[in-house]
Amino acid sequence: MLPFLPGDRFLRLVGLAFLMVLLGGGSGYLFATRVLFPVPEVSEELVEVPDLSGMGTGQAREALESAGLVLAGLDSIRHPSIEEGRVLGQSPLAGQMSLPGGEVLLTVSQGVERRPLPDVTGLQAERAVSLLEATGFSVTVDTVESGEPAGTILVQEPGAGTPVMVAGSIRLEVSEGPPSLELPDFTGLPEEEAVARIRELGLEVAEIRTTFRFGRDRGLVVEQEPAPGLQVDRGAQVTLVVGRR
Repeated sequence: MLPFLPGDRFLRLVGLAFLMVLLGGGSGYLFATRVLFPVPEVSEELVEVPDLSGMGTGQAREALESAGLVLAGLDSIRHPSIEEGRVLGQSPLAGQMSLPGGEVLLTVSQGVERRPLPDVTGLQAERAVSLLEATGFSVTVDTVESGEPAGTILVQEPGAGTPVMVAGSIRLEVSEGPPSLELPDFTGLPEEEAVARIRELGLEVAEIRTTFRFGRDRGLVVEQEPAPGLQVDRGAQVTLVVGRR
C-alpha cells in the first residue's frame, strides 16, 4: 500500500470546495426563482384571436364574444374599394393567443370617398376636363354635332351635384359645331328658288343685292357669297346677287 501523499489531501480539499460552491450556487438559484422571483405559470386557458377581416362590426363583435374576447374600440379610415363598416385590420392579429377577456381593437372602412360633381355644362371642353380631373375624377369625352360653338360642353353624366366616388368616371358630350356641307351653286336659279333651297339646307340668306346685266339674267342669281363648292357650317349666311328685273 502506497504511503499517503500530501498532494492527495490538497486535491481532496479543492474538490470539496468546488462541490460546496456548486451546491451553494444551485441553492441560491432555486431560492431566487422559487421564492424571490417566481416564474409565472403559463395559463392553459389562452384563446386564439379569430380572423375578423371583411366582417361587419356587428358580426365581428359576435365573433369576439364567442371567443371570450372583448371589442375594445374602433378606428376608421377611407378605403378605395372596401364598403363602409367592413373590418380592415385588427390588433392583436388573427391567430395570436390572448387571455380570456382580452381586448381587441378594430380598424374599419369609412367607404369610398364621394364628392358632388360641379356643373361644367356650357364651359369649353379643355377647361371642364381640367376642373374635373383636378377634383379627382376621370373624364371621357364624346363629340356630337350641335348648333353650339365647337368645344362647348353640352351634357355631363352624372349630372351636376351628384355625389360620385373619387376617381369615378365622368362622361362629357362636347359640341363639334354645326355639321358642315359643300355649298351648292345657286347661280342661274330664279331668286325665289335659290332662297328656298338655301333655307332647306339649314342656311340663311344674309342679303340679296341686284345688279344691271343689260337685259340679261333678270330675276336670276348671277353671283353668290361664299362661292360654290366651299365647306360651310349649317346656319351659315349666304349672300345672293340677282339680275335687276
